Amino acid sequence: QSVPQVFDLKQKVKMDLLRKNKLFSHLSAQETNLLVDRAQRRRYESGAWIILSDEVWPMLFIILKGEVTALKESYEGRSLVLTTISEGEVFWASYQLSTG
Repeated sequence: QSVPQVFDLKQKVKMDLLRKNKLFSHLSAQETNLLVDRAQRRRYESGAWIILSDEVWPMLFIILKGEVTALKESYEGRSLVLTTISEGEVFWASYQLSTG
Protein backbone atom coordinates (compact mmCIF):
# COMPACT_ATOMS: atom_id res chain seq x y z
CA GLN A 1 0.00 0.00 0.00
CA SER A 2 1.15 3.51 -0.66
CA VAL A 3 1.39 6.02 2.15
CA PRO A 4 -1.10 8.88 1.69
CA GLN A 5 0.44 12.30 1.32
CA VAL A 6 -0.78 15.03 3.63
CA PHE A 7 -1.67 18.14 1.68
CA ASP A 8 -0.82 21.34 3.52
CA LEU A 9 -3.02 24.10 2.09
CA LYS A 10 -1.02 26.84 3.83
CA GLN A 11 2.19 25.50 2.27
CA LYS A 12 0.58 25.54 -1.18
CA VAL A 13 -0.69 29.09 -0.73
CA LYS A 14 2.81 30.29 0.21
CA MET A 15 4.34 28.47 -2.75
CA ASP A 16 1.76 29.95 -5.11
CA LEU A 17 2.53 33.45 -3.79
CA LEU A 18 6.22 32.96 -4.49
CA ARG A 19 5.64 31.54 -7.96
CA LYS A 20 3.42 34.49 -8.92
CA ASN A 21 6.02 37.04 -7.81
CA LYS A 22 8.58 38.09 -10.46
CA LEU A 23 11.41 37.88 -7.97
CA PHE A 24 10.84 34.17 -7.32
CA SER A 25 9.07 32.98 -10.49
CA HIS A 26 12.25 31.55 -12.03
CA LEU A 27 12.89 29.18 -9.10
CA SER A 28 12.28 25.46 -9.41
CA ALA A 29 9.57 23.79 -7.33
CA GLN A 30 12.29 22.34 -5.10
CA GLU A 31 13.88 25.77 -4.52
CA THR A 32 10.50 27.35 -3.84
CA ASN A 33 9.63 24.61 -1.39
CA LEU A 34 12.96 25.13 0.41
CA LEU A 35 12.22 28.85 0.80
CA VAL A 36 8.73 28.14 2.14
CA ASP A 37 10.12 25.60 4.60
CA ARG A 38 12.66 28.11 5.94
CA ALA A 39 10.32 31.08 6.06
CA GLN A 40 9.31 32.47 9.41
CA ARG A 41 5.71 33.53 9.77
CA ARG A 42 5.07 36.63 11.85
CA ARG A 43 1.83 38.37 12.67
CA TYR A 44 1.54 42.05 13.39
CA GLU A 45 -1.36 43.90 14.89
CA SER A 46 -2.93 46.68 12.87
CA GLY A 47 -0.92 49.88 13.36
CA ALA A 48 2.19 48.06 14.64
CA TRP A 49 5.64 49.22 13.58
CA ILE A 50 7.55 46.49 11.75
CA ILE A 51 10.83 48.29 11.13
CA LEU A 52 12.18 51.82 11.51
CA SER A 53 13.93 53.56 8.60
CA ASP A 54 17.42 53.53 10.15
CA GLU A 55 17.35 49.88 11.20
CA VAL A 56 19.18 47.26 9.17
CA TRP A 57 17.02 44.19 8.85
CA PRO A 58 18.18 42.10 5.89
CA MET A 59 14.96 40.16 5.40
CA LEU A 60 12.40 39.88 2.67
CA PHE A 61 8.78 40.25 3.65
CA ILE A 62 5.97 38.57 1.74
CA ILE A 63 2.58 39.92 2.68
CA LEU A 64 0.26 36.94 3.13
CA LYS A 65 -2.75 38.89 4.31
CA GLY A 66 -3.54 42.56 4.71
CA GLU A 67 -1.18 45.35 3.74
CA VAL A 68 1.82 47.29 5.00
CA THR A 69 2.14 51.05 4.70
CA ALA A 70 5.65 52.50 4.56
CA LEU A 71 5.80 55.92 6.20
CA LYS A 72 8.51 58.54 6.50
CA GLU A 73 8.39 60.92 9.42
CA SER A 74 9.39 64.54 8.87
CA TYR A 75 11.33 66.60 11.39
CA GLU A 76 8.06 68.42 12.12
CA GLY A 77 6.39 65.11 13.07
CA ARG A 78 4.25 64.70 9.96
CA SER A 79 3.95 61.34 8.23
CA LEU A 80 4.39 60.89 4.50
CA VAL A 81 3.08 57.68 2.93
CA LEU A 82 5.88 56.29 0.73
CA THR A 83 4.05 53.22 -0.51
CA THR A 84 1.55 50.55 0.41
CA ILE A 85 2.51 46.90 -0.03
CA SER A 86 -0.44 44.59 -0.54
CA GLU A 87 -1.22 40.91 -0.20
CA GLY A 88 1.09 38.75 -2.30
CA GLU A 89 3.71 41.47 -2.73
CA VAL A 90 7.29 41.35 -1.50
CA PHE A 91 9.37 44.10 0.02
CA TRP A 92 12.90 44.26 1.31
CA ALA A 93 13.02 46.53 4.34
CA SER A 94 16.76 47.24 4.14
CA TYR A 95 16.40 48.51 0.59
CA GLN A 96 13.01 50.15 0.38
CA LEU A 97 13.13 52.00 3.68
CA SER A 98 16.74 53.18 3.56
CA THR A 99 17.33 56.85 4.17
CA GLY A 100 20.18 57.17 1.66
